Amino acid sequence: MKSTLELILMRHGDTEWTESGLLHGHTDIPLSRKGEKQARDAARRLQGKTLTVIYSSPLKRAVQTAAAMGENSKLDPIPLAGLSERYYGWGEGKPMFIVDPTGPKLLKPFVRLMVNLTGEREHHFTQRIKSTIETIINQHPRGRVLVVTHWGVLSMIMSLLMDGNLKNADNYGPWKACGLTTLQQNCRTWKIIHHDHPENPGQE
Repeated sequence: MKSTLELILMRHGDTEWTESGLLHGHTDIPLSRKGEKQARDAARRLQGKTLTVIYSSPLKRAVQTAAAMGENSKLDPIPLAGLSERYYGWGEGKPMFIVDPTGPKLLKPFVRLMVNLTGEREHHFTQRIKSTIETIINQHPRGRVLVVTHWGVLSMIMSLLMDGNLKNADNYGPWKACGLTTLQQNCRTWKIIHHDHPENPGQE
């Protein structure tokens, strides 16, 4: 096992909602058949890599994906509430483009207001992700840790680790279903050492 920490970040497989371009948030939709195949394919791509632990969002689409990853390594995924996608309240079940960073700018102030009023406030979401990923890293100073989670969470994690803050999350992505991004920690800095994102576009 390497003396440094490798962190493998993975987005869950597709669901019927991702295939329809709808926003999940906390809406608990299981993987579609396509998503199940994506998870099996990703598990094959991870063959030969010894995992220390697998963490997952507790939402079905992430848990099912993580379970497929754990079959080869005989690891049971550990669900962490802190890895859940943001609760979008009013926005859940609506078209994904309303929260897309490249979407219509005129909608953004309205969407931000409605989500903060009816869902999880942005500050709470960012601090939740910061606390959760810092706890994972502190518990595993070395080894290879797989984290299976969601689009918004992945962007927050990357912004925190690569930039040292949570303000640049919109700069990271898109995150393809069951894509794998491997980061390696050297002292207190992180670098991307592998980026494996198959051609299977979908939205969170």
